[in-house]
Amino acid sequence: MLRELAPDITPNLLKQIKTFIYKGQSPEMILFTLQQIQELDKSIFFEEWIALVNSLDELERKTLEYLSKQESPLEWEGRYTVGKRSEGRRKPWSKNKQLTKNYNILDGLMCLLNTQYNRDRINQEVVAALLGNSSVPALLRERLWEQHKKTPDDESEYLEDWDMRMAVAFNPQTSEAQRIEYLQQLLAYELSHIGCYMSEYIHRRIAKNPLTPLSILKFILQYRKGSIQDVIKNPNAPVSILRQAAQEDNSTTQGLVAEHPNTPKDLLQELSSTAIVLQNPNLTPLDIYKIKLELESRWETQEAEILIYKRTNNHNASLQSAFSQLNIQQSPTLQSLPRIYNPDTDDLPTLLAEYAQSNNPFVRFVTLLHPLTPQQTLTQAANSASWLERYAVAQNESTPLETRSILARDGNRIVRAAANHNL
Repeated sequence: MLRELAPDITPNLLKQIKTFIYKGQSPEMILFTLQQIQELDKSIFFEEWIALVNSLDELERKTLEYLSKQESPLEWEGRYTVGKRSEGRRKPWSKNKQLTKNYNILDGLMCLLNTQYNRDRINQEVVAALLGNSSVPALLRERLWEQHKKTPDDESEYLEDWDMRMAVAFNPQTSEAQRIEYLQQLLAYELSHIGCYMSEYIHRRIAKNPLTPLSILKFILQYRKGSIQDVIKNPNAPVSILRQAAQEDNSTTQGLVAEHPNTPKDLLQELSSTAIVLQNPNLTPLDIYKIKLELESRWETQEAEILIYKRTNNHNASLQSAFSQLNIQQSPTLQSLPRIYNPDTDDLPTLLAEYAQSNNPFVRFVTLLHPLTPQQTLTQAANSASWLERYAVAQNESTPLETRSILARDGNRIVRAAANHNL
């Protein structure tokens, strides 16, 4: 459009306008930002525009001013809430006439470009969706890509088609060699040219995608500061990177490592000081309760109990043998028991009734899940102030139907769900 209106526009001016739009995300978002400015001489965003204008030669400035006064032949099409220029939008105050002039130039230029930009973006988003769909016939995808892909600019940057290029890269039908090539092109973007928001967005999408090759993940870690959390959110993050991330002195990073499905058991053991490790899908029931017992003397006890129930698997059957498989010398919980079950001398239901009166919350919890716990004990525990204990009663297969029916109307939604599921 700009070349049609101003055939003599220089490549430099075109590049400057394009880069400014990328930094501002879109013409309409730039217009929206302009409307939020109270005083022009105090706006950092507007300072960037002034710097752009000052970098131009006299002919380029005249071309820019000319373009800003043109009306778009297209009817206004906004994607957000910004109105067109003719609707009398509020303008920031300034007694500096040159600042006001530069504001009007930017405002007019973005109004001119907005509708065409939005239409182009919508078309490009549709094409990107087709290019990323592995069900689209290969021949059609190739034709679409050849028709819509852009050539790199003078600095070998693929600014114009980044979303389509990414869609091709992450199509499962794309070869590994091509995928690496396209992703390397996307990662070659310079922050100064496309702005912080867009650069970070592109890097994060690549880092988190399960199809991203290991070489690309390592490249991101090496050249993008603070990218470790994005990389370990990738479900295929390798053990080597997870070990590297575990050394970070950051609880959020360590939590992501702890719940990652590729984290090995020895690393989970190192991270067992945090309750988040209980969400790791590869832990066995015995692993879970070993860690839980280690945590119970720390402040994470309550958090650990809640995290256990975020897991989708049902480990109740394994709870029955959890105590018998643990070494009493390693467990503060077992050390708190009055006595350990001896099958030769103890009546197990009687012993479980004793355990249910323990001062240790976790002992009571495990006991109430045991199918041999007396029904009278279960009925009494259904009135417990602890929702976890009421949950255990609701889950216990030996709980009387009448008691479970009462729990189906419990004030806690987790208890209600468990009771209703077992009715």
